[in-house]
Amino acid sequence: FYENIHTNAIAEITEPLLMGSTEINILPGSPGTPLIEDGNIIPSRISASPTQRIEDGVKKVEQTVNTVSKIAENVESITQKIDKGEGTLSKLINEPGLYDSAKQAVDSTHSLGRSFDEVEALVKEAREAVENISKITESLESITAKIDRGEGSLGRILNDPGLYDSAKEAVDSTRTIVESIKSTKIFVGAEGNFYDDASIMNFHIRVVPRESRYFLLGGAIINPSDDTSISATVTGTAAEQKFATEFIVAQKLFDCRLTLRAGLLEGKIGGGVDYAPFPAAKDTVLFTVEGRNTYIDSDFNERMEMKKKTLVRVKATLKFLKYFHIAIGSNDIRNKNPDFFVGIGFEYLDEDISKIIGLVGAGK
Repeated sequence: FYENIHTNAIAEITEPLLMGSTEINILPGSPGTPLIEDGNIIPSRISASPTQRIEDGVKKVEQTVNTVSKIAENVESITQKIDKGEGTLSKLINEPGLYDSAKQAVDSTHSLGRSFDEVEALVKEAREAVENISKITESLESITAKIDRGEGSLGRILNDPGLYDSAKEAVDSTRTIVESIKSTKIFVGAEGNFYDDASIMNFHIRVVPRESRYFLLGGAIINPSDDTSISATVTGTAAEQKFATEFIVAQKLFDCRLTLRAGLLEGKIGGGVDYAPFPAAKDTVLFTVEGRNTYIDSDFNERMEMKKKTLVRVKATLKFLKYFHIAIGSNDIRNKNPDFFVGIGFEYLDEDISKIIGLVGAGK
């Protein structure tokens, strides 16, 4: 569409009101100016934020209302003075002998060589102008009276005390939505832990509406090894791969150094505690104790020692290279021969998903 864009065009960078991506709106420029050519450069500018645009619009409406109100007051004052006979304009309108006096003045100018016809024409024009002013004044008086009675759109604007409150409430609501979108963060991550008799692959989306709380939704894939004790109860053969849903609700305490979480851990009811020993590096080093019910299903049996129904796991996690972390720990510290494991994973902030989830949370 370059053939419709002129050399004085402007590229306006516009932020979205609620959701979406930043856009560039090209204002094409004046039709009378030359068209751009291949390789030309046009200037750009950054438009106001969505919240600022709404607030500016409300302010402009308020300023317009105030200006119209002052004009109405001034017109009302003028019409009152004219009606009372005050001021020069009032005297011109209400003086019945104006025309005769003007004609006498014209007669006295004959000695100066001026044409009576010319002067009389000037007087008539002046009288017509005064009459027009009088009609305009009457019209303005009628308009201001209607406004004062609250008639018409302008009258409603001036006389409705709730208009400003409604507009301000709309701006505040929009600001709340925008702030909610900005504050909600979405992290996407995955982790692989490797044990003697199995490996567990976890993947998740972690919703953080505020620093002290988060919600985790994801899944876990448990892959038994060839020589594992995990089996299918019915047949006694080695169990196949197991997929499980995860959903965790977490609350952080004590300056976000202690995290309590509970929900579905690898498909079973469970929970855990995370502790950050170093205040200056709360997200870098974590010590964890967590537990869940074990699998004793007909198609998947973990066969824990002494028929234990609860698995207790401890681990230490170290974050490195901003997005990655490694973990080391024991899968079941209550067993005589605990199963040690190592793991590696990553987690990063996804800004696009954060905007969508923030919008949903703000709506609720």
